[in-house]
Amino acid sequence: MFFTKSMTRRFLAPGILVVFAVLLVLAGCGGAASANNNPTATTPPAPTATTAPAPTATTAAATPVNSTQVAIAIQNFSFNPQTITIKTGTTVTWTDKDTTPHTVTSDSGAPASFNSGPLAAPGGTFKFTFTQAGTYTYHCMIHPSMTATIVVVAS
Repeated sequence: MFFTKSMTRRFLAPGILVVFAVLLVLAGCGGAASANNNPTATTPPAPTATTAPAPTATTAAATPVNSTQVAIAIQNFSFNPQTITIKTGTTVTWTDKDTTPHTVTSDSGAPASFNSGPLAAPGGTFKFTFTQAGTYTYHCMIHPSMTATIVVVAS
């Protein structure tokens, strides 16, 4: 049996096209070798709580600061410096450099109390003049793990 040109055109060309189309469909579906075509349910990851970074310890100054103006930065969820010694009459200015609000709140009313309320972040400031000698511990009411100390000595 001889194939003529017309027979080749009539049977061979469409057959090649059909085979090619079947291969494309199988390739698009992942082929027949797929073991499990059933969809599997996925569970989104549970949200996790975040914690503020632990503040770094700073030692108290050996001698009182000899300035009437002192700056304390609130940054990376800590007061910097964390401990400082100043003389009576010194005004301390706290500046919030974080992108979240913080407070500057004394732990007790003795020798004096202070509370900034929430500072605007970033750039909010609070000033307090220490007129009485003593040790002042304070914290952030929003982030209670943020603590610091100011030691005030008589000038």
